[in-house]
Amino acid sequence: MINSRAEVLQHEIKKSTKNDDIEQIVSNLINMKILADNLPKFTKIINAHIDTSLANIIATTSKNDPLFLAKLSRALQSDARGVGMIIIAEHEVLKGYETYLFNEETKRHDINYVLKHLDGDDLDVEELRHLYEYFETNYKKLIKRHMNENESSKTSLSNLIDEIKKLASTHGVNHTLSII
Repeated sequence: MINSRAEVLQHEIKKSTKNDDIEQIVSNLINMKILADNLPKFTKIINAHIDTSLANIIATTSKNDPLFLAKLSRALQSDARGVGMIIIAEHEVLKGYETYLFNEETKRHDINYVLKHLDGDDLDVEELRHLYEYFETNYKKLIKRHMNENESSKTSLSNLIDEIKKLASTHGVNHTLSII
């Protein structure tokens, strides 16, 4: 009976995918996840139905709307009960979006935030700030220079990586480690 209910929800997701009805897809995914969470003996089976539904969504929508999965993830994220975020966290297909969310959150922290929350004994915060600013300035110059070069992209990328490593090892990482 429980498997049958999960199959019905999976079928509803498939129908909603054909109509690009994100709200209905989210509702059915959340209902399936609630079912899985409340029936621990069937969690594995129901999660398999969710995975199958997500794979079907990708197969059906990726050609017409490559951003559909991101839209779906965003809709799941906005679920007030938090079940949508659990789906994002627990199902491999949506892990990329979880990483994206983490990266977006960490971008909001500038060097001042990081230095303010840095713990340790005898840290020279001003020296770390100076080293960061030096590295960032030179890093941006290198990126700009290599993006304007007309070399083959593979050679240019290889040269860029080598120069960044050199910049980090001579003026950044090694010196910073001695400060810390």
